[in-house]
Amino acid sequence: MRSQKVTKAMIPVQKQPEPDDFGINVSEPGKAWLKKQSFYDALSPEKRTEVPDGTTFPPLWSKCAEQLHDRYRGICAYLAIRLYKKTGAESIDHFLPKKYYPGLAYSWDNYRFSCLGKNRSKSAYEHILDPFTLPPDTFRIDLMTGEIYPSPSAPQEIAIRTRDVLKLNDGCHCAMRLELMKEYQSGGISAEHCKRNYPFIWIELVRNGLAVDE
Repeated sequence: MRSQKVTKAMIPVQKQPEPDDFGINVSEPGKAWLKKQSFYDALSPEKRTEVPDGTTFPPLWSKCAEQLHDRYRGICAYLAIRLYKKTGAESIDHFLPKKYYPGLAYSWDNYRFSCLGKNRSKSAYEHILDPFTLPPDTFRIDLMTGEIYPSPSAPQEIAIRTRDVLKLNDGCHCAMRLELMKEYQSGGISAEHCKRNYPFIWIELVRNGLAVDE
């Protein structure tokens, strides 16, 4: 099945359909394993249930890692930059943590394509904004510092919490944004390259009148 167009992030991400073989490779064997666990409620698989410490889930989601990358064009749902295959930088984030929502551990709709660092920062945290339901223009970039901040129309408390939990304003990320914006303005990267590979930066360049989205 061909992937649909992605709206990008940490701006909205359009949820993509699961692969045709996801059931056979991931969800069916995953559910079979879950049914053997005492903490799993098959009648209410989406119910919040704290999983006992030390529980090791079979990492069946790794079988769809390449497909997740392709469906979301390699764009990290949290940093909004393209990650390339086989670099070790990409990962699958369980948006609702499997520690508390084991019934969603093998659900395609609960996966977010993420860089490894942001996945680790989020860990088992639950209360942040979801790229799948994120309103447009929730976050903006300070062009002087590279820092991300909530737009005036955004829900301030959860937007700030999301930014801070994910450590989106780490110094290396801010420096990266500034460097990429400088490189675009100097002609080092094309508009098409910036738009495809750094969509959040591109949107902010357009919003600030520094680029034109044709």
